[in-house]
Amino acid sequence: MLIYHQGNQVNQVDVRMEIERIPDSLKWSWKTEYLAPEPIVKNYMLILEDPGSNKYTLDENNGILLYSYVFENRMFSNFEVEGNLLTSVYILENNQLIFEISSGKDIGKTENDITNFSVMNLQRTVLKRKME
Repeated sequence: MLIYHQGNQVNQVDVRMEIERIPDSLKWSWKTEYLAPEPIVKNYMLILEDPGSNKYTLDENNGILLYSYVFENRMFSNFEVEGNLLTSVYILENNQLIFEISSGKDIGKTENDITNFSVMNLQRTVLKRKME
């Protein structure tokens, strides 16, 4: 994972992800390991809300639920945390899963009542499928 702040790369962390469908359900285990000097493991559950929809819920197993929407080979999510707008996208292509999450703050409205947000931070990860 490459980590950027204000357009400059400030860090790099190895990442491992395991996604596994839970049999006979509309759920997937969604485990992400950040292999930093102090490793972090995130165990989530991805849940398809309705077989005919494109809406998923990412349950962080700590009371936080994030809603995601799938279009073709992309899954999008937008949410706000403490005044920061975060946008995440997962793109599945050519045995790779590309994950990007950007964040920024409300920087004001224009005269036409359009709210602009900065993009101050970006995390970009390219995961390659491990064939077993």
